[in-house]
Amino acid sequence: MNIGAQLQQQRKKLNYTQEEIAEKIHVSRQTISSWENSKSLPDITSVILLSDIYDLSLDNLLKGDRKMIEKIEAEEKLKKANERITRACQGISVIAITMSVIFSFGGSLGLDLQIVISTLAIILALLNLSILTVFNEYRQTVEGTEQKKKTLSPKSRIILAFILALVVISYFVIIFFFVK
Repeated sequence: MNIGAQLQQQRKKLNYTQEEIAEKIHVSRQTISSWENSKSLPDITSVILLSDIYDLSLDNLLKGDRKMIEKIEAEEKLKKANERITRACQGISVIAITMSVIFSFGGSLGLDLQIVISTLAIILALLNLSILTVFNEYRQTVEGTEQKKKTLSPKSRIILAFILALVVISYFVIIFFFVK
């Protein structure tokens, strides 16, 4: 039996209304209805709260519904990807800040090297921004309904293309005009 049918069956068995359950777990009545009609799936926190309210084991609730298991697995993958992206962006930020500090105190480095370092710092900052923008769009898509395609919106594609174009143009400007 899928999780929606189990939730509805147990709610009715315990004589709760959808509104009462919604109030207990801080969601809307429409959300409860959507779960019970298998239009969407609850997040893991809500499943835990519902298992407590309905006095059902998580094992019984989750094992019977393959979609719910897939959703939990996708949430776990997203969490791990989020951690990796965050670490990568932190590393890029440290490098960009280090390069900016070198530029600030690099009076003896020569003008060409200072320009190269500052341009690279800007490129890294723009790259960091593009990574965060694209990942945030992907995260929002994955966290949305299962019917949505897991692709980037046109807005994110334009932002990413613009930032990548800036990175490429900056690279060629450094190579052809400032490095002797």
